[in-house]
Amino acid sequence: MRIRSIRPEFWEGQKVRRLSSWARLLLLGLNNYCDDEGRAEWDLPIIKTKIFPTDRISIKKLMMELVSVGAIVHYEVHGKEYLAIPNWHDLQRPNRPQASKFPSFNDASVTVHTQGSDSPNQQGAISD
Repeated sequence: MRIRSIRPEFWEGQKVRRLSSWARLLLLGLNNYCDDEGRAEWDLPIIKTKIFPTDRISIKKLMMELVSVGAIVHYEVHGKEYLAIPNWHDLQRPNRPQASKFPSFNDASVTVHTQGSDSPNQQGAISD
């Protein structure tokens, strides 16, 4: 987990306004959880433990809510799942950023999971 700032623009975004309160809180927590390029492993038990250690919530349902509005991208590379915050660089400017060890969701070899489903969309395309 990393120290991050919440920019005022975060609250003004249309995507954020469409989220439930719990999903907004999760998105803020993911800002701390993700690396300096806004990427992380898609590991729901760890995300739940890090962000909501004592809350009785469905982390999968909240993550799918974030995916459904485009607040995060859920993608897969060579069978390993990741998440990314697509507008990361608009909202976060790390002081001494380190390169991500996770692949970008913009790569051609990426399979993107969309609309809260577990079915992937090939070639990095994001379907509506």
